[in-house]
Amino acid sequence: MGYFSEVSGFQKHYKLGILDWAILYFLYPVFKMHHWFYYGSIIEKNISRLFFSLLPSNQCLKIQCYSPSLGRKFSLPIWFVPDHLTSLLEIFWNHSYKLEVGWTPICLVDAGANIGYSSLYLATQCGVKRILAIEANSTLIPKLKYIADILKNHSIDLRIADGALVGQSRTLVFEVHENSRDSSMQTIGPKGTQRITIQGYKLTEWQERLGFSKKDLEQNRLFKIDVEGAEYEIIEQDKEAFLNAHYLIAEVHGAQDKRNQFASELPTKFNIQKRLTTPACDTVEVLYASQLH
Repeated sequence: MGYFSEVSGFQKHYKLGILDWAILYFLYPVFKMHHWFYYGSIIEKNISRLFFSLLPSNQCLKIQCYSPSLGRKFSLPIWFVPDHLTSLLEIFWNHSYKLEVGWTPICLVDAGANIGYSSLYLATQCGVKRILAIEANSTLIPKLKYIADILKNHSIDLRIADGALVGQSRTLVFEVHENSRDSSMQTIGPKGTQRITIQGYKLTEWQERLGFSKKDLEQNRLFKIDVEGAEYEIIEQDKEAFLNAHYLIAEVHGAQDKRNQFASELPTKFNIQKRLTTPACDTVEVLYASQLH
């Protein structure tokens, strides 16, 4: 009954219509297979892998959800890919990016944008109007563009940087895996990883390349960064990327001492509000910090 009670809570929060509410109810087998995919027995995991292999990974269902900042409904796409379902649950069901302050961000730098769920959530639930979305995994770009088109219909400007955010601009090797959460600039990926060459730029360079003026991304800037370990390079070599943010949501990877060092190296104006270890891994935490006064 846990799933159905969560659907009821989701329905009330996003003011779903009867049809959209029914779609989520009928998607119970999909979310059950998603649970098996990550937490099931060996047999259950094999069944779930077969199940998802038979579903279209590039097509989605759309449900209409209410946006308090827009004052109307927006389309929320649901793709039948385990990683994407995990992101959907974390962001839209569990509100992992809910801001803890009474503040409205106007612009967003979404570093490690994945398929764009974080950008969609922060635009429709928190009021963001301009977004620089940076994603190094080129296989995810078509879905990120799909999200950009949804937001464009609501006069929200999302521009996509197809490459990596780094501390020092350069060409680099990026490892792409079917499981997008295993994609990384690290060269120790699991079996099935494909190595590709991508371009990495500093934040100011991405901003210029996509036609954003300094002012466009200066006012009430929210910086969300989830770059699978590259956050250490960026804070060491390009502190300006952090300094110009008003509010920070950072997924920080590695052992506890490394994560503590990252927190200590944030610009002194930042006040760390909370640090939460992620449920999936005890060496990853989400750090929230603010320069708001």
